[in-house]
Amino acid sequence: FMLLALPAFAFEASEQLPDPAAEARARALSQHIRCVVCQAESIDESQALLAQDMRRYLRQGIVAGKSDAAILADLQQKYGDKVLM
Repeated sequence: FMLLALPAFAFEASEQLPDPAAEARARALSQHIRCVVCQAESIDESQALLAQDMRRYLRQGIVAGKSDAAILADLQQKYGDKVLM
């Protein structure tokens, strides 16, 4: 048997937005934000509690109508430049 390495995603179903387009946007954006706990993983991959909080914040921003740039700027201001992949 040959095992294929598939990307790991740590987000939970309870985090998922009901609008498929908004959820796709959240998933795409979360792949560009570094987990400040793990640092080698995006928040999309990380299982750290802080990454879960960051994913929740990101989705709240999308629901509130913020642009991707505004969400990234907020996270960068809060966590520093290291948050950007």
